[in-house]
Amino acid sequence: MNQIVLKARLGGACWLMCFLTSIFPLVVSGRLVVPRDAAATATNLLAHEALFRAGTAALLLSTGFYVAATLFVYEVLKAVNRSVSLLAAFFSLVGCGVGALSCVFDFVPFILLKGAPYLSVFTAEQLQALTYAFLAMRVEANNIGLVFFGLHCAGVGYLIVRSTFLPPVIGVLMLFAGLGWLTFLFPPLARDTRSIQHAPRRHWGIVADSVASDQKRERAAVVRPGKPGRPERMSAVPANDQLVKIETLPSTISPAQRTAARVIGVIYPLQMATGIFGEVFARGRLIVRGDAARTAENIMGAEGLFRLSIVTDLITYILVMVLTWALYVLLRPVNKNLALLGAFFRLSELAVLCIATVNSLVVLRLLSGAAYLHTFEPDQLRSVVMLAYQTQGLGMSVGFVLLGFGSAIFAYLLLRSRYVPKALATLGIIGALLLSIGTMAVILFPGLGVIGMTYMLPMGLYEVTLGLWLLIKGIGQPVRQETI
Repeated sequence: MNQIVLKARLGGACWLMCFLTSIFPLVVSGRLVVPRDAAATATNLLAHEALFRAGTAALLLSTGFYVAATLFVYEVLKAVNRSVSLLAAFFSLVGCGVGALSCVFDFVPFILLKGAPYLSVFTAEQLQALTYAFLAMRVEANNIGLVFFGLHCAGVGYLIVRSTFLPPVIGVLMLFAGLGWLTFLFPPLARDTRSIQHAPRRHWGIVADSVASDQKRERAAVVRPGKPGRPERMSAVPANDQLVKIETLPSTISPAQRTAARVIGVIYPLQMATGIFGEVFARGRLIVRGDAARTAENIMGAEGLFRLSIVTDLITYILVMVLTWALYVLLRPVNKNLALLGAFFRLSELAVLCIATVNSLVVLRLLSGAAYLHTFEPDQLRSVVMLAYQTQGLGMSVGFVLLGFGSAIFAYLLLRSRYVPKALATLGIIGALLLSIGTMAVILFPGLGVIGMTYMLPMGLYEVTLGLWLLIKGIGQPVRQETI
């Protein structure tokens, strides 16, 4: 069987299994979680713990199937445009990471409800309210992951429309699916359109049959990336890893690399600007360190601004995703393995940061005045709000460690490639390692927090300078390239 056909069928099977295994957790949640009733929800969880845990396990299994489907779909559609297919896969993997990490919140309710001695300071009603809050956190985290799935579906839909071996209608449906998932940036709209978000994704199983419909379409799959219909030049050398290594040896810069360099030049300053806006100008105006009452009052008085900071964070993460993809495309010919390792660090960073951002959504839920929260005194809720914000900061710190390691690898590859001045790449290595080491030092010795963000300045200078250099000057001719 043709390899493209086999991968298409495996991708279709995995995507179908992802959909089927995700039904069970939805049914379980619908049976056990009673909307706006923390007491009834807690009773149901204790009475059906095994069922609820089975639902969580099925959700993790569904995530595993989606990862597998992502890889197979990437292999099928990279013949249309390798770079876009890779970017779509990156979005999917981050979404899968967020979804898997969100399952942690499903296990916390049983810790709260089983009466550990250190929880005796809370009343039964308060423990039930906390249980409901943690279940809500899992939903919020999952919704963030769905935004990345939406971008993945949109990328896959675009590639299917451009392909010569799949029905365009499937691509259009996938594009609509992607737009549907993106509505989770605005929860009320997401609830209104939930019924039509799932339908387009169910049709991927048709892809396998479409790919295998005739031998002519199979051959059409083997085209130059980004140039549909143009056959790939054949070689007497077998199509194996050695062929790939030979093709990457010439010291030339491809059009895809030059495009990636321009994208990096635009994204670096842009993602820094959105990050600073969300943290300093939006959230920074509302958070009063050490004063839970004023912080809660500020957020309730400017809820729109606080929500804007959350959306800005998500936009920043999407920009970083595009940046990671562009860095990988640019530096893959230098050393594919190291470029992939750097990308994995940055993708892991994004998954952690997305989960950390859930705390901001929790803050809004705690201040919403929901009936199940009335068991807490106002001062208690304000204190929990401040705790949630500080927890988000700790999650960001973990993400910064991963950011530093991933950026150090990319900067090292820039140094080896000579695409940019040696001094600039060296600054990147030093700044990235300083970011990781400095953040870990603050985690280990909290007293070092008095130095503020000074250890992050070299990294910030490097990112701005690199972005401007690539935007204005572009990349220079490499001295040499190597593969391992």
